[in-house]
Amino acid sequence: MSKQEARDQIDTERTQLNLDLETAKIDLERNKLEAKSIAKKERNLDVASDINGTVLEVDKEAVNNTSDVQKPLIHIGNTDEYLATGVLSEYDALKIKTGQPVKITSDVLPDKEWAGSVKQIDYLPQQQASAEARNDGANQYPIEVKVDDQDITMIKPGFKLLLEIETSSKKASSLPIKAVVNEDGEKYVYVVKDKKAVRKEVKIGETTNKFIEIKSGVSSKDKVITNLTKNLTDGAEVTVQ
Repeated sequence: MSKQEARDQIDTERTQLNLDLETAKIDLERNKLEAKSIAKKERNLDVASDINGTVLEVDKEAVNNTSDVQKPLIHIGNTDEYLATGVLSEYDALKIKTGQPVKITSDVLPDKEWAGSVKQIDYLPQQQASAEARNDGANQYPIEVKVDDQDITMIKPGFKLLLEIETSSKKASSLPIKAVVNEDGEKYVYVVKDKKAVRKEVKIGETTNKFIEIKSGVSSKDKVITNLTKNLTDGAEVTVQ
């Protein structure tokens, strides 16, 4: 091989090596971009909880869920702070404010009572289940109540609670709910007169979970029987204790 032929062959090989080097550089940059893309996807797989708490439940079967309704994989709860949720009517949503005190009770523990406060009232109404409900039913607004008493830790997540929030106040004559009989649309009570039970019809007003407003029918001077029995009738003899 002549010197010129050798030079030409070396130049050809050098050119090919330079092309291979540039191709390798391009492949390297592409691999770097792919590595960044994969790292970003991995970071997106990390789901951060909005609260500090404890993992209460892990549903491994939810990973294999193929339905349109997605189930939670993990339930995280903050056992240091309890929230009660409910809904308000359109009327009550205008009267109740954030920070307002709330009395909390439960049918499971009827002797217990806890204090709370309104944390949040949603600006938008709760989504209705159907178009018919939207057209015919009144809107309801979700509300969150913060439980201030630490003693409520005996209540488990998911328990139903009764939230009593004062929307207005007034002085009124009232009786325990169990003292008023509702029969065929008529409301009446029994009062004691001459040691006999006398039936008196009454007109009622607003009610709470314990008391009912009496607008007319009896006065403060009447002795109303609050401990009614099934066999109590008009004119029956009674003993006042």
